[in-house]
Amino acid sequence: MSRPLIRASSKASMQNLSEKQMKYEFIIDDFTLRRGSPVLLSICCIRCDSHLFFYQKDGPGPLLRCYFDRILAPEKMKNLHLNSNNNIPTTLLCHNCSSKIAEKGIYQKENRKIYLLVQENFSIKELENKHET
Repeated sequence: MSRPLIRASSKASMQNLSEKQMKYEFIIDDFTLRRGSPVLLSICCIRCDSHLFFYQKDGPGPLLRCYFDRILAPEKMKNLHLNSNNNIPTTLLCHNCSSKIAEKGIYQKENRKIYLLVQENFSIKELENKHET
């Protein structure tokens, strides 16, 4: 299994990432096998360029939603899929400028918790080559 190497700081922009190196393992499960090779993404606020979280995207296509169980960091967001819906904010806001990044929801096809992304309010940077499944 690939262990992508990235530099991270939950409040840093991509230009000012911390020197602390963090390692993440891709989650390989039925969803990954069905969709295709995962990629590690950094999700940032487009308005102020603040880094928001690291996300594992499985397969090709545009990023429309973020599954809670694919958020890899920061720690406060990593295990959202294990929390009850009452403890999860309805709206995901940028911690720096308060731009609305996403709305909480359920992806009905798979009965999975998601953040439905506001397309014009975030940017993506791919941080690692694709993992071959």
